[in-house]
Amino acid sequence: MDPTTAIRCSSQTAFLDACQARPNFKVFRDTLAEKITFDNEKRATGVKIDSGLFLRARKEVILSAGAFQSPQLLMISGIGPAATLDSFGIPVVADRPGVGQNMSDHIMFGPSYRVKVKSLANELGDPTQVLAILNNYFLNARGPLATQSMVSTDAGKYLSTLPASWPDLEYIAVDAYFGDYSSPLFRADPGYPQDGLDYASIVVAPTAPRSRGSVTIKTTKATDLPVINPNWLTDPIDAEIAVAGYKRARQLFQTAALREILADPVEYFPGPTIETDEQILDVIRKSLVPVFHASTTCRMGKADDPDAVVDAKARVIGVSGLRVVDTSSFALLPPGHPQSTVYALAEKIADDIKRGD
Repeated sequence: MDPTTAIRCSSQTAFLDACQARPNFKVFRDTLAEKITFDNEKRATGVKIDSGLFLRARKEVILSAGAFQSPQLLMISGIGPAATLDSFGIPVVADRPGVGQNMSDHIMFGPSYRVKVKSLANELGDPTQVLAILNNYFLNARGPLATQSMVSTDAGKYLSTLPASWPDLEYIAVDAYFGDYSSPLFRADPGYPQDGLDYASIVVAPTAPRSRGSVTIKTTKATDLPVINPNWLTDPIDAEIAVAGYKRARQLFQTAALREILADPVEYFPGPTIETDEQILDVIRKSLVPVFHASTTCRMGKADDPDAVVDAKARVIGVSGLRVVDTSSFALLPPGHPQSTVYALAEKIADDIKRGD
C-alpha cells in the first residue's frame, strides 16, 4: 500500500506495467494453457493453448498457474502420480507422487458481538455514507478505504519446535459480523443479522497448520476444474489449537477495554450456549472460511524425496526445461500472509535463470 496515495501495489503495477514496451514480452490475454509438451528426452518444448496455437519454448517453460492449476496442468501433461495418470490414460512423462499432494492453507473463524460504535460494514450499507467514504478516499486518500489493514502436551511439543518468531495464531479485528460462512449466499443465511445494528468480530487464523489437503484431476481437460480436498482441521493438534484460539478471542471481548463498546454483553455468534470444546470445534468446522493461502502442492525438496516436485531452483524433478514458480512450489507455508514471499521466490528464481542455473 502506498502510504501517500493509499493505492495498493500489485504485481501489475510493480512488474507488468514496466515490461509492456519490451520487444521480447507478449501477453496472451484470456488464454488457457491446455498442455505442456515434451520431446523424447523429456525436455519441455512448449505449451498448447486453447486457441489451437502451440507456443514453442526457446529455452524453458515456466509454470505459474497457482496452487490448484499448476499441479492440474502438470498431471494433464504427464507429470504426477503414475497411478492417477494411468487411470486417465495419460502417458507418464515423470512419476512424481507429490504432485497435487501436501496442500497447506490458512483458515479463519471467530465470534461476533453487537457493538455501540459505528462499523464499516454498516456504513457501507448506507448509500449516503458510501458516497462520503468514496469522496474522502479519492480526494484525500483518507478514511476507512485507506486503512491498511491453553493446549495439550502434544500440541505444546509441536508449538515448541517452531522458532520463537513463528506465530501459531493470528487475531484480526473485524468491524463487521463475521459469524457463519457455511451458506454460499452469506447475507441470505438466516443467521446473518438484518437488524441494521453494528457488529464487531475477532477473527482467529491458525498460522502453522499441520493438516494437509490435496488437488487432483477429474478429466484430462484443463477446462475442467480440479478436485480440491483442503482437509482443514483433520490433524487433532490443529483442531485443538483452533479451539484454544476461539476461546482466547472470546476472552478478549470480555476485557475492560472491549466491554465498553459492547451494545449487548451476550455473544451474538455463536452464542453463550456453545461452551464445550466439542461444541466450539463443531462451530469452527461449520463456519470457517479460507484465507486463500493455498500452497505447497508442487512442493520444493530434494530429488530423492518422493513428495518433492521441484528442486531448490524450482526445476521440475524428472524432466528438463520446466519450472514451477508460485505458491505451489513453496517448501512450506510461512506463517502470516505469503504475498511478499511469492515475490521473493520469483526474484530468487529469476536470478537463478539469469545465471543460467
